[in-house]
Amino acid sequence: TNLAATWLIIFGVGALADWLPTYYHRKIPDFDPAESALMVGIVTVIGGIGGTLLESYLADIIRTRQPYFAICGVGTMGSSIFMLLSIYSFQKFAAAILVLVSEILLWTYTGPSAAIVANSVDVSVRTRAFSLQILFIHLGDAVSPTIIGWVSDQTGNISLAVSHFSVFFFFFFFFF
Repeated sequence: TNLAATWLIIFGVGALADWLPTYYHRKIPDFDPAESALMVGIVTVIGGIGGTLLESYLADIIRTRQPYFAICGVGTMGSSIFMLLSIYSFQKFAAAILVLVSEILLWTYTGPSAAIVANSVDVSVRTRAFSLQILFIHLGDAVSPTIIGWVSDQTGNISLAVSHFSVFFFFFFFFF
């Protein structure tokens, strides 16, 4: 389940990185493409660092036998809610803040996901397990931009297409 859930997260991240700047440019009148792309890039870096620090802190506080599943599930559930709110926010500042909160919550999965893999395989095959996980999960971000583009072309509705990756974050919650 960790592998499938991580694949869903990476699928969403690939869609987010590729389509969110275009989406904001089309939906927010004074958001030019360069400004939109810069905002998404900066928010992703800050969110990645913030989420990683937050999950480390939370894992130390919880200190139960396996806090990893709870951190991953709650973080991605919250992320999907804030991402949907950001998609339907048509003001630059509000969109940026909502995406930032979403990304911080989204990236809380990285450490726990790695710990789950490390704790569930024998040390003699751990490197191979991580390698296969990395290969498999990045198939998600390889195909997601094309799928989101196809949905957008078929429906003529970029809002519908972009909001689908929030659904992937939501389903992640049920895998954990």
